Amino acid sequence: PLEGCTVLDLTTALAGAAVLAFVPDWRAALVIGLALSLSSTAIGMQLLGERKEHGTEHGQLAFGVLLFQDVAAIPILAVVPLLGAAASAGGGFSLLSVGKAMGVIAAVIAGGRLLLPLLFQAVSRAGSVEVFSAAALLVVIGTAMLMQLAGLSVTLGAFLAGVLLANSEFRHEIESHIEPFKGLLLGLFFMAVGMSIDLDLIRQFPLVIVLGVLGVYLLKVAILFGIGVGPGRLAAAPALLMGALIGQVGEFAFVILGEANKAK
Repeated sequence: PLEGCTVLDLTTALAGAAVLAFVPDWRAALVIGLALSLSSTAIGMQLLGERKEHGTEHGQLAFGVLLFQDVAAIPILAVVPLLGAAASAGGGFSLLSVGKAMGVIAAVIAGGRLLLPLLFQAVSRAGSVEVFSAAALLVVIGTAMLMQLAGLSVTLGAFLAGVLLANSEFRHEIESHIEPFKGLLLGLFFMAVGMSIDLDLIRQFPLVIVLGVLGVYLLKVAILFGIGVGPGRLAAAPALLMGALIGQVGEFAFVILGEANKAK
């Protein structure tokens, strides 16, 4: 947790400060900094798996950083709509809005822990794979709709449902049922991201974009390297390798920036 928190804090602070130099809005700088601070779990774990480095010291540290960032995405997704509401009202955070958001999240987590075991115990008696998969899908859609009704992000609801399903006693059955679709859906996600790229903007500012991507990557590699040789107690080479493997900006950046665009 310490290493993941340090990566999140330092990257957010440095990237946010750079954005603030061009955009005089602390909310925009904060959201962009948070988005850029998250690394890609899908790419990082895939690279570690291909290199068979999950069990190494730098692989375990990288996994810890990625896991912390995935958990940190929950409050980040909750904060983004609140920042948009505060900006439209021309003021700061409303304590009522923050309390409502935290209350809804706590209620979903508590309710999920109580109700999901009962739901899947009843579904498992049917002995049907299709019914089991449909129940998991119903949980995700229902949680997302509940979050939307509460004025929060649909994405946050879906992510919370995934966390609850991953921590249920039926997680292995759910994982085996959705395994055939995981790679396909992940591919569709990246295809959708690629299709949303503004090619005209790339043609107008190619050098700025290349230097920006390279700068963010090198910044995160440097931070991860420092954490690896410091709190992580790795040698220089494994620490640098860890930074190179998970120094990229993650897929959650697209989700966070998309939510920020809707909330502005």
